[in-house]
Amino acid sequence: MNAVQRGIEAERVLQEPLLKEAFKSVRERLVEKLEECAIGDITTQQSLTLCLQVLKNIQGYLESAVRDGDYEAAKRRIDADLEARRGKREGILA
Repeated sequence: MNAVQRGIEAERVLQEPLLKEAFKSVRERLVEKLEECAIGDITTQQSLTLCLQVLKNIQGYLESAVRDGDYEAAKRRIDADLEARRGKREGILA
């Protein structure tokens, strides 16, 4: 799968209502648990914080794939446009 295809697929996945709901629900529950956690329970605090970071990293990974795909698609359009202009220029000069 190339960058453009990955970006399209990542965008589709990020727009899925169930996934949006899952990200939101899991994050809210982790924050609740963190707020309920005893101040001295460092191990649980660290575990919950790690879970929040993993959740954020998963979302970030998908968002990055969308950006990379958009960039690659734009680059391909520019490259194709430049090639077309070169071809026209060469045709005029011939």
